Amino acid sequence: MATPDVNDEEVNPEVVNLVDSQAEKIEADLVRTSRTYVNNLEAEEVDHYQSASMNVNATHLHANSSILGLSQAESTEMESSILLAGRATNIDVNTSVIGAIYSENTNLGESSRAGILVSGNVNGEHIKSFLLVARNVEGPVETSLDTRQVALASILAGISCGAVLLLGKFLFRRK
Repeated sequence: MATPDVNDEEVNPEVVNLVDSQAEKIEADLVRTSRTYVNNLEAEEVDHYQSASMNVNATHLHANSSILGLSQAESTEMESSILLAGRATNIDVNTSVIGAIYSENTNLGESSRAGILVSGNVNGEHIKSFLLVARNVEGPVETSLDTRQVALASILAGISCGAVLLLGKFLFRRK
């Protein structure tokens, strides 16, 4: 009886469905979670429902009523979710909160907010962010810091640091 050839590479399961579970690391083609925590998640497609993950690396990520630490995805869709920091080519966000995001195309839907939003193109009915850096923006914008305020804060910070260094040099110079 011949033994089959075995590769050293691990074979990832095609589909993983988790309900009321906890996992350290999952690698698969499709991962569906419900009321589950996964520390590290890598998949072609992720569908999170009332779940949490610390690190997500996916081609397509869909989060509904979920919390994500760090995410990297080709496309991300979020509904009533929280993302601390992420990177995506395309991101659609509805009634969600994002700490920081870097994306090529961003669509901020109703009642969504972003702390730091860096994007090539931003669309939204009402774009709310603390800091917005974008090439093209379509929709009304509400930011805490605009470009002029960021420039002024940078200049004031530079002047303050220079004054502290000069004062320190003056006070602590050797005689």
